[in-house]
Amino acid sequence: MSVLSLLPPFRLTFLLPDGLAAFVRPGLHSPCIAGCLLTIHRGGLVAIEGRARSAIFDQARRFFRVVAKDRPAFIVSAALVTPDRRREAWEIAVNSDVTFTRDFAPIISTEIENIGNGQG
Repeated sequence: MSVLSLLPPFRLTFLLPDGLAAFVRPGLHSPCIAGCLLTIHRGGLVAIEGRARSAIFDQARRFFRVVAKDRPAFIVSAALVTPDRRREAWEIAVNSDVTFTRDFAPIISTEIENIGNGQG
C-alpha cells in the first residue's frame, strides 16, 4: 500500500479572513458531512478532506453558513487537490449564498497545503 493511497482523495484548503479567524476555534470540527474531516489550523487555515468533491463543497458550504452567518458577503480563494494530485483554484463567495467558482488563472502554491499537512 502506497502512502498516497492513505491520503483522502480530495483536500480543499483556504484561509479565513482575519476578522472571522479570530472567532473560530482551531482543531478538528465535527460532525461533518459524508465522513469529511474539517480541521482549522492556527492563523485561520482551514482544510476539508474527504472522499468526494461534492461532499467537500457541501461541508464547506455548511461551515460558512454557521461561522459567517451574520457577516457581510466576502470571497475566499481556495485550493482543491484532486485524487490524481492536481491542484484546482476556486473562489468561494460567502453570504451570497455560498457559491463556488472555478478559477483557472492563479497558480496554486503548495505552501498552504504543506502547512496543513504539518510540513510547513
